[in-house]
Amino acid sequence: MMDEQGTRFEVLLEDVNRNLGVLAEAVAVVNTDTKDLKEAVSQLSTKVDRFEVFATHAAPRLERIEGKLDKLESKVDKLEGKVDKLEGKVDKLEVFATDARPRLMRLEAFASDAAPRLVRIETHLALPAPRPRRETTKLKPSKHHRRKP
Repeated sequence: MMDEQGTRFEVLLEDVNRNLGVLAEAVAVVNTDTKDLKEAVSQLSTKVDRFEVFATHAAPRLERIEGKLDKLESKVDKLEGKVDKLEGKVDKLEVFATDARPRLMRLEAFASDAAPRLVRIETHLALPAPRPRRETTKLKPSKHHRRKP
């Protein structure tokens, strides 16, 4: 019986040894994976630190940009109001231009008719001026009238 127990014990020991070998291989794989994970975590930690530094430096710039954006929004609102006013004025101007077109056509016709007269007037004005009359201190009558006694 002892032999049987010894054989069983040996078989169990072999199983335990085999399982321990498999376990050792699994532990080695886990250790390798752990090292890889530690490297990845270290790289990720470095990247997170860089990102935190970037975010810290970027925060004031973002605040300035937000302030400028708020100012631009208010300016855009003002400009929209001005554009609305201008649209109304443009509409009125278009109506005026439509109404003024016939008058402008008549004015152009008058200008083309008046052009020769204007040339004559300009020519007349370009002529030398007539001599001025002599002024006398006393006006003399054109005829000598006798005075009645």
